[in-house]
Amino acid sequence: MLREISLTSVPVNSQLEKHRLKVIIAVFAMANHNFVTGAVLLADDDSNDIFFLRRAFEKAGVSSAIMDVPDGEKAIEYLGGANCYSDRTRYPLPSLLLLDLKMPKVNGFEVLEWIRTQRELHDLKVVVLSSSGLPADMQKARALGAHDYRVKPSDLDDMVNMIKEVAGRWLS
Repeated sequence: MLREISLTSVPVNSQLEKHRLKVIIAVFAMANHNFVTGAVLLADDDSNDIFFLRRAFEKAGVSSAIMDVPDGEKAIEYLGGANCYSDRTRYPLPSLLLLDLKMPKVNGFEVLEWIRTQRELHDLKVVVLSSSGLPADMQKARALGAHDYRVKPSDLDDMVNMIKEVAGRWLS
C-alpha cells in the first residue's frame, strides 16, 4: 500500500502542476481513509478498552504508533519523559492523547491540570474518552484544556467511526 509520495520524485514543470499533484495525493489519502500520523498515547486502566481501541485504530486505517499506559501517574511519567519513558525513540512524544477520566492513582482531570503547566506539551491534542456522559465532567474537562470529549462507544463499529472522526480532526 502506498504510504507516502515525495513531490521531489515526480517531475513537475510548474507550480500549478505541483499544486495539482498535492491535491491528487490529498484526495487519494482521504478516499482511502489512511491517516499517517504521529504517535498516539492511550491512558486507560481498562485493558479491554485498550484492546478495542487498538483494534479500532487498525480497522480505521490510522497508521500511528499506539502507546498505552494504565493510569494517570504513568501518563504523566510518559508525557514528561520520566523514569523508563526517557527514551523518546522507544516512547515518542505523542501528537494525540486519548485520556480516560476514572483511573487509579492520578485521575484524568489531574492529568489535564498537569498538562496545562507543561509548556512543551502546548501542541498536544487531548481527547477525553470516558464512560461518563455527565455534563459536569464534560465542562470540567474542557475547562482544563481537553480539545474534545467523547463517551466510549460500546460497539466496535461505533468505536472505529469515532476513531476516524478523532483522527481526521486532531491528527491531520
